Amino acid sequence: MIDIKKLSFFSLYVCIIAILSLQFLPELKILKNGVLCICILLGIILILKRGKFFLTYYCLFYVFFLLYNCFQSIYLRNSQAEYTLFQMFTCFILIVVTVNILVSNGQIERSLYAVITGGTVFSLVVFSKYNFNIAQISSALSQGTRIGSELTNPNFLGIICSYVACLGIFLFFENIKNKNYTNMIFIGGSTILCFSFSILSGSRKTYLTLFVGFIIFFYSFLKKNLTLKRVFVSSIFFIIIITMFRKLDMFTLSRERLQQLIFMFFGEGTAEGSMNHRKLLIEQATQLFFKRPFFGNGIESVRETTGYYAHNNFVEILANNGVIGFLIYYSSYFITFICLIIVKNKKDVLYSCMLFTFFSILINEVAQVTYYDRFSQIRFAIISSYLIIELYSEKGKNV
Repeated sequence: MIDIKKLSFFSLYVCIIAILSLQFLPELKILKNGVLCICILLGIILILKRGKFFLTYYCLFYVFFLLYNCFQSIYLRNSQAEYTLFQMFTCFILIVVTVNILVSNGQIERSLYAVITGGTVFSLVVFSKYNFNIAQISSALSQGTRIGSELTNPNFLGIICSYVACLGIFLFFENIKNKNYTNMIFIGGSTILCFSFSILSGSRKTYLTLFVGFIIFFYSFLKKNLTLKRVFVSSIFFIIIITMFRKLDMFTLSRERLQQLIFMFFGEGTAEGSMNHRKLLIEQATQLFFKRPFFGNGIESVRETTGYYAHNNFVEILANNGVIGFLIYYSSYFITFICLIIVKNKKDVLYSCMLFTFFSILINEVAQVTYYDRFSQIRFAIISSYLIIELYSEKGKNV
């Protein structure tokens, strides 16, 4: 007899991999959408067979935000509103399916392996565009061409690969402790590959993600198990990475973009075009917000006005949905933060991964719009499932 629980989880596992690795391959769009539909269908069958329907706090706030956008679009119609509302609707369905499939910490941890697998496949797809030849990548970078630009947005490559690399480091040390050598080899290889591509992407968001990952890794793993041997090995490893980053020609573009980020952080300004363009978009979106600060100007109003999205999730939602929409959407973030504080005594690898996931999304939203991004919403669904499971377990209950 078919085990619908295992089948639905497997479909979610494959769906995560497909969302990460296939979305920029037009020839495989049918396959990606097929996997997504199968995952949703099996999730619905699981809910019907189980006779229980789980909704986490994140599901509720997201559907409230979706309904608010639908109500807005009746009176404030913008040209791409229908498409974005459809994207949000599919995100909501994915969120509901995810929280109903992931009902144990074991499943949540395995879903993180799906993320690592998806990021690895994505890196290999990009690598294949250079015929798996490092010399071709080095040549393209030396000419000022960002890696992966022929296939996708290099910033997306940097965000995904840096996130996967940090997850890989967390899970690699967990597998060392558990002496699971097969997983160690897979995760170790995936981490090295994704870390390399994240740096080579030249995405400034990469450095923010890696910084957050390092801080959380230090306090979660190194600080409580700090030994002279670990300090020595970590220092040697760090020196090697920094030396390669400073000396190799293939990192020239990445060094320049990191320097621009530092200049911007210290308020020295930059002549780099994309940063100035994003700054202008944020200023225009801010001006749009002040026209209708409470109720907003309607979904996709920023794109309607400026011809592009704001490159900032906070400003985008404020301009489109006003203070009311902003409070509805970010209330779930506030609850997530409070719940992470409540269950902070766990101190296991899953907690570290959830903490890192939350802060990496939050920081990247300064330069990224995520409220209708499927991967971002799946990650928040995973966090909310983990927190609900932990809160129930503290009360001696099962989900």
